[in-house]
Amino acid sequence: MTSKTTVIEEFPDLEESFRMTAEEFKQKYRHTPVWRVKFRGFRRNLAIAMGNSRQKEFVPILEQSLDDETDKIVADSIRWALEELKVSVSRQSNANIADGGVR
Repeated sequence: MTSKTTVIEEFPDLEESFRMTAEEFKQKYRHTPVWRVKFRGFRRNLAIAMGNSRQKEFVPILEQSLDDETDKIVADSIRWALEELKVSVSRQSNANIADGGVR
């Protein structure tokens, strides 16, 4: 019996992973625990991770993907992530103003 071991990077690139197609997901994660969440759950989790990251660089990819997203759960997660990122950017801007623009 031959065992197939797939190595998963500890800190995958969120944007690169989010841009992954269903076929790429299958090829990369088919024989791993990640496969259990399926592509839909994978994208949902990535959107949430991006929202929690506070990295405004994710806003364009999330906005772009929202236009094309057909899955309601993933779309809701993308909307949540966008809201979190916009709130984070707003808080950061307010903090900069309160500090006299010093950050």
